[in-house]
Amino acid sequence: MQRSLVGSEMCIRDRNYSQALSLMKIEHRLKQLANSNSNYSLLWAQWEFDKKLLHRALNTISRDFPHYSLHDSSHSSTIITQIEKIISPDIDKLSATDCWLLLEACYWHDAGMIISKEEKQILVSSIAFSDFLNELVTNNSELSSFAEKVLREIKGNDVTGLLAASDALTFVLSDYYRKIHAERSGVLVQD
Repeated sequence: MQRSLVGSEMCIRDRNYSQALSLMKIEHRLKQLANSNSNYSLLWAQWEFDKKLLHRALNTISRDFPHYSLHDSSHSSTIITQIEKIISPDIDKLSATDCWLLLEACYWHDAGMIISKEEKQILVSSIAFSDFLNELVTNNSELSSFAEKVLREIKGNDVTGLLAASDALTFVLSDYYRKIHAERSGVLVQD
């Protein structure tokens, strides 16, 4: 009887250990702190929610930034892993708030690169975007030819032509949003 109890405890311990291994070290530290102090459970719950939400949202970035390195959730996890390598001996000194802030910052830092179809439609019709395109053309940027194509289609109100110029639009949009993504990330975090 006692033998099976020990065996089941070992199974539970093994399962908990394998779950812990699948978590990042900082994430595991936050979970430990939340389990030991209910005051931190809200931080853990918020992190779990944001991680799932941002995982899906960040994975759309490659659609609008196909020529960039990956900026999906694996990129965020890589940043956390690199931070863990640097602070590894001191992870147990992190508070729940420290862990939560590090995890959230790593996942939210590229949120400004998440662009909805509606945002694109509004932007393409805006004066600010036309000014941005004209500046690219005037400065003989490496994106000048793309900017010229997009400007032509916008001025002609030819939606079909604009869609045909979508590759050019993708490159120009990604450059536009790359320049303001840090600011957009901040706004998204504050909302």
